[in-house]
Amino acid sequence: MSIEKKVQEIHELVERLTRYINEEIVVKNNKSGQELAEPLQFFLNLLFKTNNALDTANFLFGSIIKKPRYNDSIGLILRTSLSDVISYMYILHKSGGNEKQLIHWINICDYDHIQYFWSKEKVYKKVSKVSTEEWDQMKDTLKENFPQFFDENGLPNDSIYKRWKTPGPIALEIFESGKEKQYQYLREAFEYYDLYSKVEHLGKATEFLIHESFHDEFKINSLIRIHRSFIILSFHLSVWATYFSGKGTEEINYIIERVNDLCKIKLEN
Repeated sequence: MSIEKKVQEIHELVERLTRYINEEIVVKNNKSGQELAEPLQFFLNLLFKTNNALDTANFLFGSIIKKPRYNDSIGLILRTSLSDVISYMYILHKSGGNEKQLIHWINICDYDHIQYFWSKEKVYKKVSKVSTEEWDQMKDTLKENFPQFFDENGLPNDSIYKRWKTPGPIALEIFESGKEKQYQYLREAFEYYDLYSKVEHLGKATEFLIHESFHDEFKINSLIRIHRSFIILSFHLSVWATYFSGKGTEEINYIIERVNDLCKIKLEN
């Protein structure tokens, strides 16, 4: 089978998968528009965000043979989702199978946005032209909506909620613990995340990566990287979907079958 036909087969498989997950899992569990209790809301957010990203990246992937310039945009989309996958692995690692700890580490992940906002007062006032009155109102709104993240003095509770780590330190911590084998695809997810980061952040490696798909000798590498990233994300979608459909159900079996079909395709010569 030619590379063109294999790319089309991957595209069609992922399209069926993302449509099915959206219709059978996401929409059915997000009808009310109200937040679910943790950890379900966290997993629904992951499922929704990752499925949308995979669907969008796959839309571009369907035209990549004719339009290789889509390669770097696909990479930027995949980088975000691979980062989320690594964060999910970290939450599992830190919680150690304890649901109370699972929710605690989900809260630490959520707290990152609170802590970041609170630390950027000068940026918001100088760059975004936020007045002192507006800034105080923004802080009061945060405290009112998320009181669990603040101490008795109305300040972010850094003593309970630690600063969230980026994917590199997360992967390193898991590997140094000797428990990396518990997290399928961790090494590969970080490898692709790291490469796509060189497209996200301008530097010397950016030039090679954004031109890679235009050269026949390197094109296959970019296609394999996308395909493998699709597999990583699809696998984790199948895991997160079980929180809403249960193991062994018709929906989960269908999703797992599509992931297995995706794994069977080999782009390598």
